[in-house]
Amino acid sequence: MAAFSLLFPLTVSLPTWDQWDMVPVWEAYFTGHRVLPLLFAPYNGHFNVIPRAIFFLVGRMTSWNLGVEVVGAYLLCAASVCLLVNMLAEWDRRLLLLAAPFAALAFSFNQYEDLMTGIGLGQHLQNLAELLTIFWLTRREPSRNHFLAAAGSATIATFSWGVGVAAWPVGLIAVATSPGPKTRRVAIWIAGGGAALYAAQSAADSVDIYTVWSNVAPSFLVLLGNPFAFSAFPTLRTAVLLGAAAFAVFIVLCVIFWRVPSRRPFLRTWGLVGLLGLANGGLVAMARSTSPLENCLRSHYITAVFFAGLAILALCSRGLLDLSDTGGGRRKFAALAGLAAVCAFAMSQVVTVSATGWYPTLSSWAVTVEDNSRKIMAGTATDQEIRQSHYPKPADVRKYVEVLRRYRLAAFAEEPGQRGLPGSRP
Repeated sequence: MAAFSLLFPLTVSLPTWDQWDMVPVWEAYFTGHRVLPLLFAPYNGHFNVIPRAIFFLVGRMTSWNLGVEVVGAYLLCAASVCLLVNMLAEWDRRLLLLAAPFAALAFSFNQYEDLMTGIGLGQHLQNLAELLTIFWLTRREPSRNHFLAAAGSATIATFSWGVGVAAWPVGLIAVATSPGPKTRRVAIWIAGGGAALYAAQSAADSVDIYTVWSNVAPSFLVLLGNPFAFSAFPTLRTAVLLGAAAFAVFIVLCVIFWRVPSRRPFLRTWGLVGLLGLANGGLVAMARSTSPLENCLRSHYITAVFFAGLAILALCSRGLLDLSDTGGGRRKFAALAGLAAVCAFAMSQVVTVSATGWYPTLSSWAVTVEDNSRKIMAGTATDQEIRQSHYPKPADVRKYVEVLRRYRLAAFAEEPGQRGLPGSRP
């Protein structure tokens, strides 16, 4: 609620950046052309079919009110947090101590891009679908229905945002390590994963994405380390060091838990959650390996990798609770003090980055975006102003704004002096 109350007022009703891609869909609809080919077309290396369908269907009911999309992104993020907290409580209700840090990390201003524009709905949908994949596959007695639900969730993740395809290889580990007969399920999962990977590669080929392998490792470490920084604007060196430390801690925790058979079921769930973050980060690193390393500090990439941080918190906390249960006196006190320190670290990192770093910056930037939005709507914005806050192609923005004005969509839905119902066909 704190994130929503502070960030939602900073949003604008005019599309920005990737949101402009929906305007050709609206133009096709209102001019009587086919919409489905546009919704199913890959965009910027993604097959984000499901979010685009949601944008279109909800947009028809709201005259493409972009604020509704932002609210949807928050609701999906909240659903992911609820699922994560439920997954904690299943193992030990004392782990509910992590509910506040988990929620704080999920709604950290570090991820402002996915909390201030509707386009983030797709990434939050992908996150929720990935988590559901692991949730269904790690049931203590996985049934056929659990398996089918997991396959459906992985499919939703695949067609929500580019790295959602990671649900298939990570899910394969869950299927292969599940109790009981699993040969048939492994074969079916591999077939489904192969089809998903083919679709993902086709989307990547549509924009000629290729990988510079020498750049993948540093890109991955920057992506993984950025969520752990106590600065909203960490240096590349800091991000790399934090990424290397986080990766090492995760591996060490996995080894420690694996060595104790009674802890392996917990590792199977939360190790896979961590692997989702690592796999997401690896796919982003591969796709962005041709870009400057600074691009890996973009806020919406934190949304892709922060599962790794959540898994580290869960594994650390469970280990400390186990230590307090088996120890006495000083050992128990040290374990509980360590647990308190883990929670305090997570909360203080979020508060420091959000309150002292991002919020002042975003508040100042929102004034510029709002001012440029008014100019764009009035037709007085310069090319530089459009590139600064809305889109790198000013000619496209000017053309798309006229489409929005003509059909009374988004910022023009309530514009005075227009006739007819908002968003109605001529």
